Order: sequence, then C-alpha cells, then structure tokens
Amino acid sequence: MVSEFDKERALFDQKIQFLEDSLKDKQEKEKEYLNQWNSQKSEYSSEIRLVQSKFENDMKNLNSQLDEERERATELETALADLKASYDEKNKLWAS
Repeated sequence: MVSEFDKERALFDQKIQFLEDSLKDKQEKEKEYLNQWNSQKSEYSSEIRLVQSKFENDMKNLNSQLDEERERATELETALADLKASYDEKNKLWAS
C-alpha cells in the first residue's frame, strides 16, 4: 500500500512539474509576444506620426497655393473689370 501511495505521489509530482514547466513556457511566450506587440505598436506609431506630418505639410502647401490662386483670380477679375470699363468707355466715344 505504501508503495502504491509512493507511485501516486511520484505521478502527481510529475504532473505538477509538467504543469509548472508548461506555465513557465506559456509565460515566456506571452512575454515574448507582448514585447513583439509593443515593438510593432511603436513602429506603427512612428509611421503614423511620419505620415501625419507629411499630410500636414502637404495640406499647408496646398492651402498656400490655394490662397495664391485666389489672389491671382481676384487680380484677374479686377483687370477684366478695368478692361471692360475701358472698352465700354471707348465704345461710347466711337459711337458718338
């Protein structure tokens, strides 16, 4: 009977050791995965900041170009209005 008890105890000790080893392996893998995840997260965050910065610079440049084109359009409209007024004035002179 003592021998059977010793066998069961040895079997339970083996199971405990196996479970402890399995737990340790799982914890190491979890730590490794967490490190990889944090590394990827950091890389993606850097990429996002880079893309965002480029986007903001592009938007700034495009807004600047838009402002320049609006100013040019205003100048051209003013010049056109002046030419129309001059044309109308000269047309009246010729008609009289």
